[in-house]
Amino acid sequence: MSVFEHVCWDEQQYELPLSRDSFWDGMRKGLGRVRLHVEKHGAVDCDGNDLTEMIVTGCLFDFSYWPQVEEGRTEWMCGIAEKAGALNIVAERLLSLSDVPQIWVERSWHEKRRREVAVVLYGRGDKQMKGWVYEMFGYDEDSGWFLGWDEIVSMDGEAGLIFVCDAIGKWLLEDHDRSEDDVVVRWYDEKFGKGKANRILDKVKEEKVGVKRYLDVVEQLRERWCGERTNGLRWEDTRGEEIVKMINDGSAKRIADIRLANWGKAADEDALEMVRYAMRGEEDVAKLKKYLAVFGLREMLQIDDRILGWLADDDRELRRMTYNALGHVKDERLREIGLAKLRKKEDVVDGVYRLFKRNFLDGDEHELVAGLSVFDDAFDMHDEVLDLVDLLQGRCDGKLLRLMIFAYENTPCGECRQRVVESMEKAGCMPTWVRDEWTWDAVFSV
Repeated sequence: MSVFEHVCWDEQQYELPLSRDSFWDGMRKGLGRVRLHVEKHGAVDCDGNDLTEMIVTGCLFDFSYWPQVEEGRTEWMCGIAEKAGALNIVAERLLSLSDVPQIWVERSWHEKRRREVAVVLYGRGDKQMKGWVYEMFGYDEDSGWFLGWDEIVSMDGEAGLIFVCDAIGKWLLEDHDRSEDDVVVRWYDEKFGKGKANRILDKVKEEKVGVKRYLDVVEQLRERWCGERTNGLRWEDTRGEEIVKMINDGSAKRIADIRLANWGKAADEDALEMVRYAMRGEEDVAKLKKYLAVFGLREMLQIDDRILGWLADDDRELRRMTYNALGHVKDERLREIGLAKLRKKEDVVDGVYRLFKRNFLDGDEHELVAGLSVFDDAFDMHDEVLDLVDLLQGRCDGKLLRLMIFAYENTPCGECRQRVVESMEKAGCMPTWVRDEWTWDAVFSV
């Protein structure tokens, strides 16, 4: 029997003050208990050890699981540092850091965190941060992007927009083969209203050669995009036989799996059946994976024993893609396979929980709880919880509370945690302690 069978999920899963390890774990995940701890106990753990250095590190480095979507984490961390009386240390350390190591995530995410912290500090009255943010702006050869423009525009509004576009335009003038998209303009318009950025830039383009060049390049790019959309067929209109041909001749290697899945989602049943029929006789594993990708967002209407056999294949990627495709299928055989796998704790990371999205029966929650596993690797942990979250959102049932709390406690991802909280809310089973903590969560604070 799983250790999780004995946990009383209605009871609060943490105690204040937190231990050092629990504080670090909660800080990396963005859990509200960290803010609650600092509110009540300051920067000291349950054993009296000082947590200031840990809080400063959490401000200056991005340890979130998914930096692209964990918006608001910087403001949340700065709020914790402020409550702990450590914001001045954060400011001093920020200006003295000369090199940023590559830990946990790519270095560029840590550098972005530092720029975001500078914007927060500037908003709290530290005027020296403005010059520092401007100094950090520039073109990054590794990524092929200008870094720091969004912080400058956030901090300086109209003047920041003009500075950034003028600098990019001057860079474009140095080499006419260079190009740049309209992300700065689109970002500004989303914040302040459609067309606002162009109206501001049009006023200064005659006196600022960089701005004029930037606008010219962006307009050329838009015209090219518009022409491609007008003259070319939509990807969704590709015929089934063309998809089969691309997979067979190998040209589909260059097509992202999500693009094939989007085609499958929009395709009619005849086109999908053509793809499924071609897959039946395929032996090449690389091609099989591309066929399976087509069913990543759409039900496969017929499955045979050969496809079911791929759930036990030694090729992990083939196994995972099969779980993903069969997660949209209602078939009693899938439930039986899933239960057998869970009893042996097999493939909990690779997708076994997906088999229950359409095949769950009352009482299966006990088997699902028994199969729960905690992994040290954050990516494995996320894969397991993500499948649980997808299952939970499709079945808002209070009887699944144990699964919900497990996902809430163990996911390294704020977006997954938010989806779990939404499932609890819809099922009317959210424990009071979760509701109280959630209001201090890094995700909720956004």
